[in-house]
Amino acid sequence: MQRKKENRALLIGAAANIVMAVIAWITFYHSNSEAILLDGNYSLIMFIGVLVAMKIVSVRATKSKTFPLGKFFYESLYGFIKGLMDHLKIMVDL
Repeated sequence: MQRKKENRALLIGAAANIVMAVIAWITFYHSNSEAILLDGNYSLIMFIGVLVAMKIVSVRATKSKTFPLGKFFYESLYGFIKGLMDHLKIMVDL
């Protein structure tokens, strides 16, 4: 049940990100504002990140000989990489 809720929330987030990316690209085309282009590209990257998060949700509880307790560390790795991307965006926006 929890996994279905997570997947539904991630799908909504993915849809919102791709819509925002397309709207930003259309706006960039009409305005030539590079800041809007940057936001559109960032939304596309976040869309790809949500797809990765959906994959993590599906494999995190999978146990194997190498990962006898599951692959929950992927969540922390994903959070770390997403945090780096957020900091990079802030630095580029300055």
